[in-house]
Amino acid sequence: MATPNQLTLDELAQKFSAKLRFPNSVEVSAKDKCIDGVNNLASAGACDASVWKDPRYRKQFSETKAGVVFVKEFQEDISVAQLVHPHPDVAFVSLIQYLNPSAVAKPAQSTQAFIAGTATVDPAAEVQAGAYIGEGAVVEAGAILHAGSYVGSNAKVGKGTVLHANAVLEAGCVTGKNCILFAGAVVGADGFGYVGEAPGQNPEHPAGRILKVPQIGNVVLGDRVEIGATTTVDRAAFGSTILGNDVKLDCKVQVGHNCEIGACTVISGMTAIAGSAKIGRWCLIGGVVAIKGHTVMTDGVQIAACSVVGRSVREAGQYGGDPIVPIDVWRRNKLKQAREMRR
Repeated sequence: MATPNQLTLDELAQKFSAKLRFPNSVEVSAKDKCIDGVNNLASAGACDASVWKDPRYRKQFSETKAGVVFVKEFQEDISVAQLVHPHPDVAFVSLIQYLNPSAVAKPAQSTQAFIAGTATVDPAAEVQAGAYIGEGAVVEAGAILHAGSYVGSNAKVGKGTVLHANAVLEAGCVTGKNCILFAGAVVGADGFGYVGEAPGQNPEHPAGRILKVPQIGNVVLGDRVEIGATTTVDRAAFGSTILGNDVKLDCKVQVGHNCEIGACTVISGMTAIAGSAKIGRWCLIGGVVAIKGHTVMTDGVQIAACSVVGRSVREAGQYGGDPIVPIDVWRRNKLKQAREMRR
């Protein structure tokens, strides 16, 4: 019988609805082997589980020392125990989560935190030293506010949400349940809105000036949203900047004011989204992508890294380039450029 931090191969199969299979070269008695860790194919040891789904890594699969490997189809010629599952990557991630559970709040409010008199902090929340909670703010049960985190006035931190060191949730902004704001993330800074007053237009300012447009909206995050380290999500000029359930933003992403990002969309680092852009559900945006303001992207769009989205995308599919074109066209163009450069 495995310990609480271990699972036998039989227990793994049952827990994650997989079918345990053994090649002829592996003893069936190995089903009693205990697994207490996870790793990639090249680094896994006898007590680790791993996953294989990409044919490019078949050599690593054939040479792995892992105790068991999640696969989509059983491979008789590979000398390792295998857990056959229709979605091996999902099963593998579920195992990682099981072996490495998320931090649980230790209900306590540090005397070295600042908590405004009109703020409401659930007794089951954890507020660490140096955290700041403004007037009228609400912090729900199970939330964790790490050292230096900031919750502005009338903001709301949903159940189980974590603000890491120096993460900021500005005034009036709202998170759903089980969100994560990583170190240095800023949710609710002012959007980039200005109006120019030309020279000669105003006698009091004959050389002209730039007027700031007050940003009086907020940001609303759905459940299980993750905001990467030093990523910024600007508050709306009016209304709300909205991120749907399960949106995941990598580090150093910029989301402009009044943007809307649909559920389950994932955006890689260094991407910048200008104000009022609307991105659909289940989109995948590569790194260093620029998305023009006020454009609309339908559900199920994938954008290759370093692309420029200067127009709306009305059909699901893969796109790339500057400006974006369907991915097959982009690849042909890149091959043509490569051939011309070799001449």
